[in-house]
Amino acid sequence: MCMTLEDIIVEAGEDFEGRLGISVKNLETGDAASLNGGELFPTASVFKVPVIVELYRQVDAGRMNLD
Repeated sequence: MCMTLEDIIVEAGEDFEGRLGISVKNLETGDAASLNGGELFPTASVFKVPVIVELYRQVDAGRMNLD
């Protein structure tokens, strides 16, 4: 049996004991699915990840120094 995208994310969250929200989209096909996608969740440290990635890209390019 072939699982749909929605089936996969629902199954992934079955054993999670907290409040879970997942939204995914296949950029090639446009298929999308979500689990609690309409709920609001605090972003906490989510924004730190792209900032630190860019920091290290700048260091690798020689434009910044970690010292």
